[in-house]
Amino acid sequence: MSGAKELRIFTIGLILLLGTGGASPLLTHPQQQDSALTEAIYPRWQPGDRQIEFGNYLVVLGGASRTAYTYLNYPIANTFGCLLSFVPAGQGLVSDICIGAPYLRLRGIKEPVKYTQVEQVEEGIPEGITTFRVQGNLSGPRGEKAQVVTTYHFHAESGLIELESEITNSGDQPIERFSYSLFCGANTSYSFSPFNRDAYPSLNFRVYGCPGYVLAWINRNPLDEKPTSELNPGESLRVAYALMVDKEGSNLLDRVYQELGQPMLKASIKLEEFKGDLAEIIIRDLVTHVVFYRTFFQGEEISEIPLPAGAYQVRANLFPGVRWENFYVVPDKPNLCTVKDSAKGQVKVRIRDGSGNPVPGKVTFLGVGGTLNPYFQPENPILTGRGWETRKNSCFPGLGESTVSLPVGSYLLIASRGPEYSRDQRIVEILRNDDRRLDFTIDKVVDTRGFISIDTHMHTMFSDGDMKVPARVLSVAAEGVDIAVSADHNTIIDYRPALTELGLSGVLGFIPGDEVTIGGMIHYNTYPLTYREHLPLHGAINPHAALVKTLLERSRKTDPGCLIQVNHPRSGTIGYFNQYGLDPETAAYALKGFDLSFDVLEVTNGPYRHGNNADSLKDWLNLINRGHYFPLIGTSDSHGIDGSEPGYSRTYLKYSGGKGQDLNVAAVIRTLKAGHSFVTNGPLVEVTVNGSTGMGETCTDRDGEVEVAVRVQSAPWMAVNEIRLLVNGRRQMGLPVIPPKSGSLDLVKKFQIKLEQDAALVVEVLGHRTLYPLIQRTASQGRTDRAVLPYALTNPVFVDRDGNRRFDPPLPTEIRLLDKLPEIEKKEN
Repeated sequence: MSGAKELRIFTIGLILLLGTGGASPLLTHPQQQDSALTEAIYPRWQPGDRQIEFGNYLVVLGGASRTAYTYLNYPIANTFGCLLSFVPAGQGLVSDICIGAPYLRLRGIKEPVKYTQVEQVEEGIPEGITTFRVQGNLSGPRGEKAQVVTTYHFHAESGLIELESEITNSGDQPIERFSYSLFCGANTSYSFSPFNRDAYPSLNFRVYGCPGYVLAWINRNPLDEKPTSELNPGESLRVAYALMVDKEGSNLLDRVYQELGQPMLKASIKLEEFKGDLAEIIIRDLVTHVVFYRTFFQGEEISEIPLPAGAYQVRANLFPGVRWENFYVVPDKPNLCTVKDSAKGQVKVRIRDGSGNPVPGKVTFLGVGGTLNPYFQPENPILTGRGWETRKNSCFPGLGESTVSLPVGSYLLIASRGPEYSRDQRIVEILRNDDRRLDFTIDKVVDTRGFISIDTHMHTMFSDGDMKVPARVLSVAAEGVDIAVSADHNTIIDYRPALTELGLSGVLGFIPGDEVTIGGMIHYNTYPLTYREHLPLHGAINPHAALVKTLLERSRKTDPGCLIQVNHPRSGTIGYFNQYGLDPETAAYALKGFDLSFDVLEVTNGPYRHGNNADSLKDWLNLINRGHYFPLIGTSDSHGIDGSEPGYSRTYLKYSGGKGQDLNVAAVIRTLKAGHSFVTNGPLVEVTVNGSTGMGETCTDRDGEVEVAVRVQSAPWMAVNEIRLLVNGRRQMGLPVIPPKSGSLDLVKKFQIKLEQDAALVVEVLGHRTLYPLIQRTASQGRTDRAVLPYALTNPVFVDRDGNRRFDPPLPTEIRLLDKLPEIEKKEN
């Protein structure tokens, strides 16, 4: 085609390893079914979809318009023209994928192509190949126009699918700062790739493990350091990929390497003295550390693994032990790596308070003196199709007892229940065949009367979380959070059955919610919602809309009275304020479509106060200065447990009603909307002005001489070192705090300030000693001394200086809505 260029872009797809193999009969003539499936390989078949049988394989090609969701519950606007299923025939396998839908990224933001036509190509096609062509168009947000043609070639003899796609600028303006690739949605998270730009540039593929089969996605495009480009009117770009599937992982890798012309040798991994029921094997190149093989498996040996000649490191996760072995793969050798499991003992752990009552806390196990941290068995990600806990070294006895197996060695055991409780810890040496009971005692040491804590943003395996609902419930209760809000993407999940089963209904309150998620626009939570068991996504709203305003109105109409919470507003391309270019300096302007009809703002997302959270805090203060007050919310956005603990951050709100199953949900929502609350990852703080006006409230003081009282509390193991006062967004006063040498901190500081105008008074509390290992997130390079630091932040107390009974903001000019942003670039991932 005239004006065509080769797009030089690197895009990795997905590959998973699963199951053991068996050959299926070779079918030499490709066949196509338009009206029904010859095998039930795709659960969401619709009239118009096409089943293509080529050789020993079956594919479903989407021929009907539908909204689909990734395994994360992220919406895919239209799967028309996409590969929806791909399996070996005759094996009773089910596949639910979405592969082939192109993505054009404009300025870092995904813009999906909508296919409108699919047809079989018969003329000029060699024997043994079935070819389909699908066509579509793209309309960009700035008037960009493009035509897209994607062609699928199904090779009966090799079982290979070749995918070729061409994008042509069909408009009258250049398409700038973009990249283009085909989408590979394998509907799973477990994958590996041996690609390395310097050492293994030809091995540009990824393997995904799925229940019963393995998928390989091969990138055939030339490598380029800069995968962005400019496409002028009439010019075209082409991309090319290939797709393979097999029932057994080693067979698939053999086929992939043959396709790439890469010579391979065979290796085997053997486990000795392993008595567990699940293990994970990861084989990395010893120099580059790229992964050549990865799988969860049951058994004692994995054989016939194809590997290039070279030196490798094997990591064997033999839950709870972790072992490493180095080995070499060379010609004319058995190439066997034997991994011996550790000897083990076990402990039974319980947590009680000083009166002997059970406490639903957690016990964290840390290796000391050269002993590695244990790795307790996670959910098998190949079977779940979801993420899994890559760090799992805590247990949750609940109201009873937990039995834990440990490799022989020395461990520091820490019993805790979040920032309101003391901790109990001891060092234990585990010997072979040990079997002992350990009792821990912790007590509540912080006064939270009149307050209740809530975490409104956390995930489970129903979207992109790593755990099932019971484990999530246990972990939240173990961190001392009083209320959990379910917030999986685009679905409503009910925690109540798990609470009842675990006996925690009286301990942990629950509010059903939904994180409404649409890429390139917004993420927001809405709660409380009605869990509708028999509706799609349990009654969550359809997340497709052209405007944020439409989504917010849809949420309020579906669940009247719900609260709307904008999440992580400065988090890359999923941050609402980034998407609409809200002025980061003073909130003076934003792009048209920016809507302020939400209720509260997630200012602290996770435990840190820096990075995106610091940017969100600045935005929050700027909005207050412009007269737009959205009470702040602190959440964990937890997707895991250890290293992604729920409750850090959390929100404490004023509350005096029942807890657990007796929670007064309406009172909670009213208080959150009113801002009678603060956020924290540990310290507790309360601020009042002139003796009685609290957070979220307004007092009148005509002379401007106001007394500010700050109460700060912390458990004995946490250090608070500084209190800061912010006046209309500016830090104007800092007060040092000397932590007590023993016992809890309970400090009240009072001071006078002079105000010349109406003011919003906000208090920050900071500590200089890390919260590790209560929060197991470490700083760069794993340094625990630079991990999460204590931090708390209050909602404002407003002072009416001029006596008109309201807060007059210092920057009352409305936010200007623009067609185009000034030259300051939006943030991108």
